[in-house]
Amino acid sequence: AEGIPSLLAAAADAACPPPAARGPADDTVRFYTRHDRDEHRLAIAVLVAARTTPYELLEHAFDDAHAARDAYAWLSRLSVVDATPLGLRPHTVLRKACERALAGHAPALWARARGAVRAFTEHRIAMAHAPQRWLLDRLFVDRDAPALREYAILTAAEQALTVAAMQGDDRDAVAALIVRQHGRRAAADITRWFDDDRAAFDVLHDPQGELRGYLCSIALSVTGEPPAGDPVLEHCVAHLRAIGWFGPATPPDARALVVRDWSVAGVHQAPSPGAALVLAQVATRLLITPAVELQFVVTERPEPWQRLLRFLGVAPCIVGEQRCGEHRLAVVAADWRGISVVDALRRAGEAAPGLESPPAFLAAGTGQLPIVASAPEAAGHVRPAVPRSDGAAVDDARDLSALLDRRIAQVARSAALSPREQEVLHLLVLGRNYAEIGAALQITPRTARFHQHNVLQKIGAESRLDIVRVLL
Repeated sequence: AEGIPSLLAAAADAACPPPAARGPADDTVRFYTRHDRDEHRLAIAVLVAARTTPYELLEHAFDDAHAARDAYAWLSRLSVVDATPLGLRPHTVLRKACERALAGHAPALWARARGAVRAFTEHRIAMAHAPQRWLLDRLFVDRDAPALREYAILTAAEQALTVAAMQGDDRDAVAALIVRQHGRRAAADITRWFDDDRAAFDVLHDPQGELRGYLCSIALSVTGEPPAGDPVLEHCVAHLRAIGWFGPATPPDARALVVRDWSVAGVHQAPSPGAALVLAQVATRLLITPAVELQFVVTERPEPWQRLLRFLGVAPCIVGEQRCGEHRLAVVAADWRGISVVDALRRAGEAAPGLESPPAFLAAGTGQLPIVASAPEAAGHVRPAVPRSDGAAVDDARDLSALLDRRIAQVARSAALSPREQEVLHLLVLGRNYAEIGAALQITPRTARFHQHNVLQKIGAESRLDIVRVLL
């Protein structure tokens, strides 16, 4: 069992459930190969250590372009490795088994791979101009080194992307964007939503004011009629009828939220500021739409939504597909019946105590945490887990919560917040709404909203969603 690929086959099998509990999907983690070459062993170790492996990382690890190309091609052919726009990713169960196997049976190889990943990351960071905004991979969730696995340097233009409610002047631009991306038929379907009172549109602009994408949603009720003629909505309505949602057992105030995401290429190729904006807006819509029982997302990239919904404890499923020219739109359904949206967001925040606001939930759900840092500061996050005196790893979640407490105190002093405004700021960071803040402080929701306005103005935050960014 000293040949690493063969060893990983046994490790993956050992990490799976007992045979009686296995399903067809579990068979995909088997990792048999006849090639026990040193180059393949190193490639596997780098793949597991980095979690997402671009070609440049293998080139750095091998210091030989030819060997790197061969290793990348070999890894990409493995059934347990997925090729993504960011690089190669191993199957999750296999990766966890590999980490244990490599650390226990090939410590020298494991140390070499981890060192290569860390050195590559530090080199990439050092090439950047400081200060920059970084998207770091689960700083407070993953404690193993190197902690910075998926990262991106966001340019000033990307940092300046803004999202706002669609105005009258944006309608023609949105329609033109849909025609350009999905064709006139899709544009005709979506523009029917423009004048529907139940629909809401947001638009994404770059610093030059150019339209970069859109997000639209419509809340369907048990008694109301959905917009006719839209084939995407027909998939949603057909699913609702199939599960008996329109029957008398459904409360009359229940809603089904249909979200159609950005029609702009690359917005879901995380790490992406556009993806973060999209998910933040959807989180907000879930919170402000009363009695959401079903949620549908119409998107070209269903994978990020499925990961996010699973993280919240909801089982997503694809209930329909629609062709728009060369594009394929998937209709992803999530059943929220019996699940509180607010409670789901707060449970998601348990991975990082004190971080229950939408940005924190997005960071945990998508594996990204935006920070503003210089190159040396960002490189400082690429470090081994720091052991405590008892040998346990440092709890990054607790550390980040303590950091937030300190930053809240610093911001409160520098912004000259009153004691009441400091209390409101603490509750805003925890994701509380006006009614909850009012109940906690024994004030009216209107007064809580007044205090929130003052807090945002004093600390320089643009919105509730922007507070955590200001603090961090």
